[in-house]
Amino acid sequence: VLSGTLPAGLTLAADTGVISGTPTASGKASFTVKATNSAGSATKDLTITIGAATTPTPTPTPTPVPDSGKEPPAQAGGQDASVSNVGSAPIITTKLLKDGVVETFYTARLVATGTLPITWELAKGSELPKGLSLNHKTGVINGTPTLKETVKFTVNATNSEGSVSKEFTITIEEKAVPGIAPKITTTSLNKGAIGVSYLMQLTATGDETILWLLESGSLPQGLSLSETGEISGTPTEKGTATFKVKASNSAGEDDKKLTIIVEEESKVPSETDANSNQNNSFPWLWVILALLSLVGFGAIVAMRKKRQ
Repeated sequence: VLSGTLPAGLTLAADTGVISGTPTASGKASFTVKATNSAGSATKDLTITIGAATTPTPTPTPTPVPDSGKEPPAQAGGQDASVSNVGSAPIITTKLLKDGVVETFYTARLVATGTLPITWELAKGSELPKGLSLNHKTGVINGTPTLKETVKFTVNATNSEGSVSKEFTITIEEKAVPGIAPKITTTSLNKGAIGVSYLMQLTATGDETILWLLESGSLPQGLSLSETGEISGTPTEKGTATFKVKASNSAGEDDKKLTIIVEEESKVPSETDANSNQNNSFPWLWVILALLSLVGFGAIVAMRKKRQ
């Protein structure tokens, strides 16, 4: 209870959220409760109204009449004077109990109407799934299941007026293996050129199937992103495009900013240009040959002088 108070005589179980007890005074109580787990918390305002206890009206005793061979008159309300309406035996109103998961905390509550207090117990020979227990005062079944199994059991609800039984089933499933969320491994993308076909495959680790989408920004004109992570098309405009992609699967998601640069189409040399370049290289060839000739001639002259 975060603020306010429960009605006198009632308490809140911190581990199960069950409010129970025997009210001792009539009136209205407003309070705020807070629920917390490892992921966060939430609060809510609640109110409980306790009405005044009603005192059962005594059943009137029939007035003796002389035996005249006739039946005595019916009592007011048309009910037999010998039937008492004070108190009622329990009626279990819970229809089903939820299933659980191995190694995951479980809690459920059995509910019954009837004269309070009502106590709960397992019928002879009945057992709950391993790791669970029944609170005899509140009817709460909780604990941490330790085994995959389906268990049928019978509970008894008892008060001062009688007892009632009901069969329930709880199935405990295996704990699901945590999935692996995507992790985008693509760090950069190739450049593109106007009018030249472009193809790049985005990559990510994680459980299959991974779906891709463009989360923000835009691709270069002429390119598109498929659900399988393929960026393809033919760029039509020069420029730099920065965008964010998202990869997602059943276990989670990941996103990353990427950039594609589109440049002008590269000029491919023509056959005429190639011949022209080849012709232009001839003068340089003659110069090189001339130099080699001079070097050779000089070496021959030097050798002759040495012999003389």
